[in-house]
Amino acid sequence: MLALAALVFSTFGLAACSGDYLNDEKKLAYIKVAPGTPDIIAGNKINFMASGVDEKGGLLLISPRWEAHEGKIDSAGVYIAPSYSTVDRVSAFVDAKSATAVVNVRTYPEAATIKIYPELKYLSCGAKQKFSAVGFNAFGEEVPVSVRWESRNGLINDAGEYSAPLHPTADAVAAKTLSATGALPIEIKTREAYRIFISPNKAAIKVSGVARFSAAAYDIYGNRIEDDLGFRYSALKGRMTDDGYYYAPNAVGTDEVGVVFNYIRDSAQVELIP
Repeated sequence: MLALAALVFSTFGLAACSGDYLNDEKKLAYIKVAPGTPDIIAGNKINFMASGVDEKGGLLLISPRWEAHEGKIDSAGVYIAPSYSTVDRVSAFVDAKSATAVVNVRTYPEAATIKIYPELKYLSCGAKQKFSAVGFNAFGEEVPVSVRWESRNGLINDAGEYSAPLHPTADAVAAKTLSATGALPIEIKTREAYRIFISPNKAAIKVSGVARFSAAAYDIYGNRIEDDLGFRYSALKGRMTDDGYYYAPNAVGTDEVGVVFNYIRDSAQVELIP
């Protein structure tokens, strides 16, 4: 059985080694680590391998102890680079023998420009929106960025979660690094109509007279909506036009003028006088 095992190892030019000496008297002369001078991006992984070499140049199987100066490496030789640019060293040890690989840890080129997504133009008052930032280097290649978020009028946290102001305004969201700044202008608009008001809300009008009423809509935050909403006017006794003119009936008494938009209603009381 021992003769068969020796034949197998000699066929492959390998022998098992856990120290300087082997059971067949071959001696570990030195260790080889591969790759020897790798380049790696900060934070990435690479797998190192180590092999032993005897005095005659034959390869030996070894189980080394691994060490890394700045990064991390496990017992299987899997190395994780640090998160910064440096020249690191990874070493394999078998008893008094060792070999070292020099690792060039580099970071991505700095961002020259930053884009903010989604590329919105409008948001409503009080709206919530999650933004993200993507960096690009001078060659247009995407690079990872860690940004500081800012907003001119709204609120935005470190995660890019934005809260729009409660009033219409021109706002902007910015993502900044030491090397670049990205900005996204956003127009903050009023929300949908929440209440409407008719003016005047009380009126004394002569019989067969004419008066004009107007209406205004406001969102839930009390912002006046400037858009033409197309209010619908009505009167119980008199006659109303689409632009708010009221034509009183030819009789004294009282009347009610109403205005409606999307099921939101307000009314004015009218006293009909001689």
